[in-house]
Amino acid sequence: VRESGVVGLGGATFPMSVKFDVKEPLKVDTFIINGAECEPYITVDHRNMLTHTQEIVDGARAVLKWLDIERCIIGIETNKPDAIKAFRDILGDDSKIKVQELRQVYPQGAERVIIYECTGRHLVAGKLPAHIGCIVSNVSSVLKMQQYLATGMPLVSRSMTVDGNVVKEPKNVDVPIGTPLCDVIEFCGGTSGEVRKIILGGPMMGRAIPRDDFGVIKGNSAILCFDEKFAKQEQEKACINCGRCVRGCPMNLMPTRLARYWERQELELIREYDVYTCMECGCCSFVCPARKQLSFEIKLAKQWVMEEDRKAKAKAEAEAAAAKEEGGSK
Repeated sequence: VRESGVVGLGGATFPMSVKFDVKEPLKVDTFIINGAECEPYITVDHRNMLTHTQEIVDGARAVLKWLDIERCIIGIETNKPDAIKAFRDILGDDSKIKVQELRQVYPQGAERVIIYECTGRHLVAGKLPAHIGCIVSNVSSVLKMQQYLATGMPLVSRSMTVDGNVVKEPKNVDVPIGTPLCDVIEFCGGTSGEVRKIILGGPMMGRAIPRDDFGVIKGNSAILCFDEKFAKQEQEKACINCGRCVRGCPMNLMPTRLARYWERQELELIREYDVYTCMECGCCSFVCPARKQLSFEIKLAKQWVMEEDRKAKAKAEAEAAAAKEEGGSK
């Protein structure tokens, strides 16, 4: 798996070989294949599940065999009944692999959410799924791994969605890694108007880029192109304390508090309000009637806390090393 170069193709790009190399393999009893694909516009996983159903099942069986895992759950949202049927037709009465129908709700495809929906287990921030007996992998990652096992071809290309209201021929394409984005867009007929925003990934968690000459990388699940109507960002207004961001947060956080503490640079309060639990799904920004960029501010706050924690850890290690050296010299 390491030689295949396969990573998490849902966007996280966590190496698959590291994910499978768990410290206590006997504690892992469930392999979850993430086929939720809940972000708008993106349909590449859905297409792969329809076109490569047998290969994905073969990949799942290989993982169960290698890692001696008891069961596999393929989580698919109910808005993909054709994919659910395709897997069930192939699996038949397979006792080790089953399809779990998931609610059609964002962010169903998030790791912590799909683990809970499939197993009822809670994954706390800072822990890996293996700590609660699970391994989670994107459905396209399992497909690429199985294709490597069958052909020996490592991950040199990836499937992705090309869409947006100005793309002439939206489609799913398989693109060699490194291909300029402009060439991929041109392959899909080019654009029908002025492009004001290009997003790599989905509209909720993707990243906007300034130009289209970047190369495709492993983590690119989609290219979305929008004109002024879709790209225009409304002016922020004052928070009215309506609580929509709190109700909309899948992790039960208080986004307004975290954003406020970031603005005030109050590090300890940011920690106290559990910033590490934020999965950066963007729900808080989406539902905010004041159009405040809560998700972006919380992301900055999380990066700040992480950097401060790294500095504190490095300082503690340096002090411990110095104390050890001083003790040895005495």
